[in-house]
Amino acid sequence: MKSTFLLILSFISIINCYSQTAEDYIAKGKTKIELQNYQGAISDLNSAIEINPNSSIAYYYRGWANHDLDNYDEAIADYTKAIEINPNYADAYFNRGKVKIAIKDYNGAIDDFTKTIEIRPSLPLAYYKRGRVKEALGQKESGCLDFGKALELGDNSANEAIKQFCSTYPTTTETKANSDKVAKVYYKDGKTFQYYTHDGISITMVFETEREYGTYYVAYIAIENFTGGSFNFNPDDIKAFLTHDGITEKTKVYSNDEYIKKVNRKQKTSAFFYAWGQNYSASQAGYSQSSTTSSTSGYSNTNVSISGYYGNNYGSAIGTVNSYGSSTTNSNTISYNGAAQYAAQQNAANSIDNFNNRQYQIRNLLNQGYLKLNTIDNEERITGQINIQFKKAESVKIIVPVNGEQYEFSWESNKH
Repeated sequence: MKSTFLLILSFISIINCYSQTAEDYIAKGKTKIELQNYQGAISDLNSAIEINPNSSIAYYYRGWANHDLDNYDEAIADYTKAIEINPNYADAYFNRGKVKIAIKDYNGAIDDFTKTIEIRPSLPLAYYKRGRVKEALGQKESGCLDFGKALELGDNSANEAIKQFCSTYPTTTETKANSDKVAKVYYKDGKTFQYYTHDGISITMVFETEREYGTYYVAYIAIENFTGGSFNFNPDDIKAFLTHDGITEKTKVYSNDEYIKKVNRKQKTSAFFYAWGQNYSASQAGYSQSSTTSSTSGYSNTNVSISGYYGNNYGSAIGTVNSYGSSTTNSNTISYNGAAQYAAQQNAANSIDNFNNRQYQIRNLLNQGYLKLNTIDNEERITGQINIQFKKAESVKIIVPVNGEQYEFSWESNKH
């Protein structure tokens, strides 16, 4: 009895292990990093990598956990692997640069921060960190230029470095006058990025029109906090306006719950038709039909002659009789194989389960990627999307409130 119970527990453990996706383990690992349970995080991220060895995110967060444990070699190896999988992973370059500072590989750190800036030129902390390394190497003029750029992009901590190391650099007031709240634009891989850097906040947006689970305008938003404090961000406060034929009207911005409900309804419809098709095909399995057709035909020819006297007259008659006949027989035979139909039903059930699991995983990823209410701490970044009701329009204006300020993004919808 005891051995049976242990076997059941072992089986349940195995089932639980394989029912979790790489994304599930990554989410658990991130939570444990936040709780400073770094060994537990590494264990979860090991599981994520075992399931998906091409997950750059799993390597990135395992590098983070190793970094916080001062496992510098392991951290660098993990960040390097993340970069190999995703060569444009700016955060991996940035964090690897910080590890290289810890091991006094200053030139390597500068290279990593420079690569970070190439990928994300709006990240002020990359300029600040590179400036500190340059200052430590005696490259004061170049370092001060980096401090100035960091301050221009909203990193107020750069002001202290300027005061300490850059006596000839412009004052904070003069520098900040060049970084008023004006949207800037840069382009990468054919995509347009609009961004603000203002009062220690960096906010970037990419705008698309997408037709997955319905047609929506989609805004992908990244918010970075360098104010020195924390603030709350609520995506439900975002507003959107459409302009069509010169008329501007407010349109709906979907909350996370509203959008996921729409996705769920679309998926249920797809799942119904998929299951119906699979079950119908399975119901026809196991039956086979054969048809037999046979035909016969015949031909006969008969000659008849008659002669004789009728009274005083003699007469004769000759006649020919032709006959043709044919027949056709059709027979149909239907046979049933119960084993074949059972196997088809099992395959159909497995296909339906796999389809539903894929739908769940997609819905889970969409849920994870949607912007939600968050407290953004200093030097923290959040990213996510919002979906906006689609209507025909020439332009879309999106207003994002962050820390008491309104940031306005304007897009031409016909270009997306």
